[in-house]
Amino acid sequence: MARIKIPRSLQVAIFHRDHWHCRYCLEPVFFNPTLKLLEQMSPGHGYYHAHSKSGAKLSLFQRRFATADHIVPVANGGENSAENLVTACWECNLDKRDRNPNEFTIRDVPAIVVAVNWDGLSSIYAKLPGAKQEWIGIIRNHQCQ
Repeated sequence: MARIKIPRSLQVAIFHRDHWHCRYCLEPVFFNPTLKLLEQMSPGHGYYHAHSKSGAKLSLFQRRFATADHIVPVANGGENSAENLVTACWECNLDKRDRNPNEFTIRDVPAIVVAVNWDGLSSIYAKLPGAKQEWIGIIRNHQCQ
């Protein structure tokens, strides 16, 4: 059975709900489409690599781009629902793999982190050349909530 992709709008909703912080390590995460556009504007600076090739991205962006991670892995029957998804940095997502929730700590985002109002660089996405209208609409929709 083919894996069903997490809809983009749901991914961004999860990132906003979690205040653009990994729920495992609590580090801030980055909106990968923004990193992609930054790389197109300034090639070779290491903002983005299509396959996240090790060493092709700056270490900060390699390890800390936002992913929507299944709490209960799809391999174990987990669904693409807001209740079963958390924001995870790429590093934690790789580390967790298909382990069950009882094997990995999901943390609440502290109020002090929420107060910072970090947005993963999503707010600059629409201002960059090559921004896709679909992403712009999704981001704006969640900024208004």
